Amino acid sequence: MKVSITRSTPPGRETLTESDRRWPGRLRLIARSYLRLWALERLADSVELLITELATNALRYGRADSIGVRMLRTGRVVRIEVADGTAVVPTVRSASALDECGRGLFLVEAIADDWGVGDDGAVIWCVLSLAEGASA
Repeated sequence: MKVSITRSTPPGRETLTESDRRWPGRLRLIARSYLRLWALERLADSVELLITELATNALRYGRADSIGVRMLRTGRVVRIEVADGTAVVPTVRSASALDECGRGLFLVEAIADDWGVGDDGAVIWCVLSLAEGASA
C-alpha cells in the first residue's frame, strides 16, 4: 500500500482542516483491505492505531505539502512508514491524564514491535511481527 496525501492544512498549523481530519479514517480502511488481502486481519486493530497516530502526527507537525504513507509486508513483519518532510526526530512524550495530545508515539512504542526514524529524519517507521509460521 502506498498513499500520497496532499495536505490542505498549512505546514506549522496544528489544527487540521476538515479535509485533513478525514485522512486517518481513509488510511484505516485502505490498510484493513490490504490486511484482508494478506490474510492478516488479526493485526487490524494494531495497524489501524499505528497508522492513525503516525499519519495524524505527520499532518499536524510535518512541514511538507504532501505526506507519504506506505505499508508493506516483508519477511516476517508488516512495516508502516510515514514521510512528512520534517527532519526533526520525534520523541516520546509523557502526557498527563489531563493532556489532550502527546500520547501518539507513546502508543506506537507500546504497540509496535519496533519503531524508529529514517536517516534523514523525514520518515518514521514501525513494524509488527507476524506470528510464527506465517509465510512471506
